[in-house]
This record gives sequence, structure tokens and C-alpha cells, in this order.
Amino acid sequence: MDFELYYQAKRTCVIWLPELGCLKIEGADHLDLLHRITTNDVRNLQSGNGQVTLFCSELGRIVARAILLRFDSYVLLVTELSMVSELAAWIEKFIFIEEVRVEDVTASTKGLTLIGPEAANSVTDRFGGDISLLCDWQHIHFFHNDAAVFVVRTVEFDMDGFLILSSKEAIAELQEELDVEGIPNIDKDIYNILRIESGWPYADIDYSNNYNPHETAMLPYVDFKKGCYIGQEVIARLDTYEKVKNCLVRISIDDTKQPDPESIVVFGNERIGTVTSSAYSPDSEKVLALALLRKKAVEIGKQVTVQSENNTFTAHIEAEL
Repeated sequence: MDFELYYQAKRTCVIWLPELGCLKIEGADHLDLLHRITTNDVRNLQSGNGQVTLFCSELGRIVARAILLRFDSYVLLVTELSMVSELAAWIEKFIFIEEVRVEDVTASTKGLTLIGPEAANSVTDRFGGDISLLCDWQHIHFFHNDAAVFVVRTVEFDMDGFLILSSKEAIAELQEELDVEGIPNIDKDIYNILRIESGWPYADIDYSNNYNPHETAMLPYVDFKKGCYIGQEVIARLDTYEKVKNCLVRISIDDTKQPDPESIVVFGNERIGTVTSSAYSPDSEKVLALALLRKKAVEIGKQVTVQSENNTFTAHIEAEL
């Protein structure tokens, strides 16, 4: 792996072309419907603002996580590509007499992310406007080479980040411009290191519909004051009665080898969880991993053992996410 790209990500702008799924939700009742079936407060979100919200089952388990962007007459949901079809079907399941239309615009909406200390300057130089004034998940509209472009301030990593959404053709042109300027395009391996370092879980890897928001470090996307939504009773009860069984943590492994996905985490002779994803961190000079562990077994600094099919690793619990 070329770790030079990793260090460039730490000191300058880096782009990554994400695999995005996008749904356009519109109609007279679209805000009311989304408010009733998501964990965050949608009705009071103003145009130009955004948030991360969750769609949960009646059992409080996560169906999908999405960036919700509010526009004047519609909402755009940005999620992982692997989840977009399931999310569309889930929303349509709750449409009865409401005037709501769900359109999959994944094919016509592409994106790239600029991250790094110089990301804000790069975006401002290209599109104009004072990007530094944007709050988390706020978005602003520009035209670039006659194409409509939306810039969203993101907080996926421990550094400035901006998601740029536009047509397939416009994003391809923008990527070519950035390549000419020498701004490198990082690959998925480097992206994986950055997201694990910052504790950003990924769909079907670090979380799934087997787990609830308490267990997967997603409580910041739950509004406990908004009232009823699908799964609200279970999520609230888990909080009130402290019945959460698992939690997502970051562990460090004193090795350069990565454990296999779903490697077992053991304390003593007791299995306490599994590794969900891992990557070698050049900054830490060790492997970092995200793991779902039994909450009662989590103690910061605790030494545990990670058992892969052909290797056994000594690890320490670094942080509860």
C-alpha cells in the first residue's frame, strides 16, 4: 500500500469518489412521513441544512443510516450504495394515503469528497462563497461549468471534509481538474484507515440490522425529545433501563498484520465480541480495528486477545465510540 497518500491526506486536500446511493423524496407529505419514520427531527430542519438520521425497524434495529439534506420542495437522502434499494422499499412500506414520491436518483447523482486541512480553501477557490461558515451537514448550491453543484460540510473524519454532489459528467470533469492540480485521489484502503482512526462505522461491515443505535455509536443521530418514530419505544427503553448489550469500540493490535473480518475477541477464556474492520495505521504504527463487544466487558485500556483463523493477536481497548 502507498502510505504517501495517507500522509498527503493528513496535510493537504485529498479526494475520494465514494459509492453513493441517493434517494429524492418529495410530495406534500414527505416531511411528515420522514419525521414519523426516522430517529432525528426532520420537520424543524430548514432548507439548506442537513443531518444524519437513522431508519430503524419496530425492534429498534438499524435499517439504514443516511445523510438527509433539506431543500425547498424535497429531501435528498445520501446513503451507502448497498443500502439504497432496501431504504427505498422501507420508506415506501409506510406510504398509504400520503402524497409522497420516492425516486432513486443514484444513476444521475454522483459525488466526491474533499478532505484535509486545505479542503475548505480548495472548495472556496473553485466555487466561491465562504465555505468556512457552513455548519456540520449544511449545504450550499453553486454552478460550475454550467452544472448545478451542491457542497455539503461533512464530519466523517477528524478533519475538514466536503461532499460535492452533481451529475456524473460534472463530477468526472471536477475530478480531472483536481488531478491536474495534483490533488491525489485516495483509494478505498486509505479511506478505510481514515474512517477507522476517526471511528466512522460502515454499513454491512461495522453495523447491520442486527444491531440498534446504542450498540453502534449512533446515538448522536437519535433525537430523544422528538416523540414517536418507528423503533422509538425500544430505543428509549434501552436508554432508560440501561439494557444495552453491546457497544462499538476501537482496539489497537500490537502487530502489522490485520486480523480476519469477524475474528473473535476474547478476555480470559470468555468470548466477548468480534472484530468488524481493521487497518494498519502508519501514525500509530499498529493495526487499529473496530469491534463489537459486550458492553459489560468494555474497559478502556483492557488487554484482550483477538483470535483469527491462523493468528492470535494481543490487543487493547482504546475507546468506546
